[in-house]
Amino acid sequence: MNNSYKELRRNTLTIAIANLGSKIIAFLLAPLYSYYMTTSQYGTMDLINSSIGLILPFVCVDIFEATFRYSNDERYDKRKVLSTSIVIGVPGAMACFLFSFIAYNLLGVFSLEYWIMICASVMLGAVDYILAQFLRGTNKMIKFAMAGVTSSVALLIANYIFLVRLNTGLLGWIISYFISKIVETVYLLIMSNCRDYFRLKYYDKKYAKEFLKFCLPLMPTATMWWIMNLSDRYMLAFFLGASATGIYAVANKIPGLLSVFENIFYQAWQTTAIENLKNKNRDVMYSKVFNNYFSLMVIGVLGVLVFGKPMIIFLFEKDFSEAWIYIPILIICVVIHALNGNLGSLYSVFKNTRGALYSTIIGALTNVVLNFLFIPIIGIMGAALSTVIGYIVTLIYRWYDTKRFVSIRLEGKNSIELLILLVIQFALYYVQGVFSYGVRCIILIIALIRYRGLLFSIVRRK
Repeated sequence: MNNSYKELRRNTLTIAIANLGSKIIAFLLAPLYSYYMTTSQYGTMDLINSSIGLILPFVCVDIFEATFRYSNDERYDKRKVLSTSIVIGVPGAMACFLFSFIAYNLLGVFSLEYWIMICASVMLGAVDYILAQFLRGTNKMIKFAMAGVTSSVALLIANYIFLVRLNTGLLGWIISYFISKIVETVYLLIMSNCRDYFRLKYYDKKYAKEFLKFCLPLMPTATMWWIMNLSDRYMLAFFLGASATGIYAVANKIPGLLSVFENIFYQAWQTTAIENLKNKNRDVMYSKVFNNYFSLMVIGVLGVLVFGKPMIIFLFEKDFSEAWIYIPILIICVVIHALNGNLGSLYSVFKNTRGALYSTIIGALTNVVLNFLFIPIIGIMGAALSTVIGYIVTLIYRWYDTKRFVSIRLEGKNSIELLILLVIQFALYYVQGVFSYGVRCIILIIALIRYRGLLFSIVRRK
C-alpha cells in the first residue's frame, strides 16, 4: 500500500510541477484582463469560456472520458482506443461550424468572425481533450501536463500582442484564445504520436459501443456539472447584467487558486485509483486519501481567507473591488466540489457512471431553482449560495451512493477540529481591522504546524 501512496504522490507532484507555469500565467492574466476590459467585456469573456465548457462534452458525447479510462486498461488496444475516440468525438465538434451560422442569424450578438473562431476553438478543443486524455491514460504524465503550459504561454504572448499592444479588447482575447488552441493541438499531435496510433482502419465498432455505453451517462452529467458551476453566470447576466457576471468571475479567481490543486490531484488520483482497484487494502487507502485531501483543502481555505481580500484590492482594477465579499462562499464551493470529484471518480473507476448522472441532476436542479429565488433578492451573493448548496446536495448523495463500491470512513475528530478553525476564520473574514487579520494569520499558522507532517509528506521523495 505504501507503493500506492508513493505513486499518487509522484503523479501529483509531476502534474503540479508541470502545471505550475500555466496556472501562474492564467492567474496573472486575470488582473490584466480587468485593466484592458470593462466589467461588461470581462463578463462576456467569462460567458464565452463557460459556453465552450458546456458545448465540448455535448458535441463529443464526453468521449474523452472513455479515452482515458480504456487507454489505461491493458486489455484494450491503444490504437483502437484513440482511433475510435477520434472518429466518435471530432465529427460532432465539426458540426459547431453550422451552429456558428445559426447563432449569428438568430442571436444577433457578435460578428460571424467571432462565432467562427469560437466554434473552431471548440473543434480544436475536442481534439485536444482526446489526445490529452490518451497521454494521461498511457501514463505519459509530464507530456500530458505540459500541454497546459504550452497553451498558456501561447495565450500570454497572443494577449500581449492583441490586448496590450493593439488594445483590441474582447476581440483580442478571442483571437488569442483561438491561437492558443492551435498551438496546443500541434503540441498534442506530436507528443501523442498520433500518426502512429490513429488510422481509420483501427476504428472498432465493439469499442465504440462499449465507449458510448460508458460515456453517455457522463454527457448529461457533464452538462449538469456545468449548470451547477456556470449557470449562475448566465442568470446574473439576465437579472443584473454582464457587469455583475464580470465581478463574479473575478471573485472566482482567488478561490480558483485552490481549485488548481483540486484539478491536479484529481488527475493524479484517478490514475492511482484505477491501478489499485484490486488492492486488498483498497478501502483503507481510499479512506486515507479522502481524509488527507479534505485536510489539505481546508488548510488551503484558511490561507485564501487570509490573502484573498488584499489580492483583490491590489491586483484588480477598482471597478472589481467588491469581489472580495463573495470569496468565502466561493472557496467553500471549491472544497465541496473537490470532495465531489474525489467520490465521483469512483464511478469512472468502477465503470458505473449512472450514479454520477443522478447525483449531478439533483444538485443541478437545486442550483437552478435557488438561483431563480436568490439572485433577484440578494444579487451576486445569491448565485454563490445557490452553487454551494447544490454542491452539498450532490456530495450527500454521492457519499451514500458510492458505498456500493467502497466503504470510505471519515476521521471524525480531525474533521471537527478543521471545521471549527474554518468557522472562526470564516466569521473573522468580514470583521475589519488589524486584530481580525492577525487572528486569521495565527489560525493559519496553527493549522500549518498541526498538519506539518501531512504537508511534508507530499513533497517527501521517499
